[in-house]
Amino acid sequence: MSSETLEGSRPIFDRVAGLDGYLLAAIGATLFSAKGILIKLAYQYGVEPVVLMTLRMLFGLPVYLFVFWHQLRKFSAVNTPATRWLCVMALGVCGYYLASWLDLLGLLYVPASIERIIIYTYPMLVVLMNALIYRRVPSVSVIAGVVIVYCGLLMLFLPAIHGAADIGEAHFAEDMILGGLLIFGSAVAFALFFVGSERLMLHIPSQLFTAVAMLSANVVIAAHFIAVSEWRALVSQADAVYGYAFLIAIFATVLPTFLIAAGIKRIGASRGAIIGGISPSFTLVLGVIFLQESMNMLQFLGFLVVTLGVMSVGWLQRRSGS
Repeated sequence: MSSETLEGSRPIFDRVAGLDGYLLAAIGATLFSAKGILIKLAYQYGVEPVVLMTLRMLFGLPVYLFVFWHQLRKFSAVNTPATRWLCVMALGVCGYYLASWLDLLGLLYVPASIERIIIYTYPMLVVLMNALIYRRVPSVSVIAGVVIVYCGLLMLFLPAIHGAADIGEAHFAEDMILGGLLIFGSAVAFALFFVGSERLMLHIPSQLFTAVAMLSANVVIAAHFIAVSEWRALVSQADAVYGYAFLIAIFATVLPTFLIAAGIKRIGASRGAIIGGISPSFTLVLGVIFLQESMNMLQFLGFLVVTLGVMSVGWLQRRSGS
């Protein structure tokens, strides 16, 4: 594909004035961090996870269909192999369905504090996968960012881990092992999405890539709902559930998926994943604001360290000039 073709089909988020890849990824990760808070608020009304997941899909579906139609008109897909589109679909199912569902299942067995620690191993997994698959040696900025972000995450969740340990032995036996494996599987699935998307977006505009990936995931989500539930569940929820589902769909799913995809296209999967490390710290802050959860001094310092680590990735990268 010529550079003129790609330039003519550059996605909206790639053309936003003054926003570079680091900021795009950071904004996307911050919006993603609100998803957990909104889900907790919706759960107060007794909605089942599969129903909420399906409502989110239905509210976001028109946007992805419009973007798909709009981008496909400008993008010449004649020379794009069918296998490439199949890879995009597979990545969408992996990153936006499988990762989410494994995470939900894992939360049935382990405390949320432990889940956050495990799920945010995915930036390190992205770095390792890039090194193994593409024989790409991590840069100084990537290594420094990984170290700083994980130090901050450890500070954030050490108090939560100690609290979970007081619950009892049941959380640390077979259930703990099963839940931990499920959530680690979610982290692996999300890391695979990051690594694969970077290579594919060299040939496909990030907005079109995101639309195809999400539409593919939505098909699987719809099939999952049909297999385990009834359509009446979609029209019998409290009004507040539909409001939260709409917010989750638009502000915590649609917008961040496009922003993060545009960020990955500009700065690569490894740096994009590390920027995503800001998400759990903002989840903690939002929990304090909206769910009256507590934050001690160590966790506040951890929040500052994570933010510093995320900022250092872009700063060191620009300083090195690479």
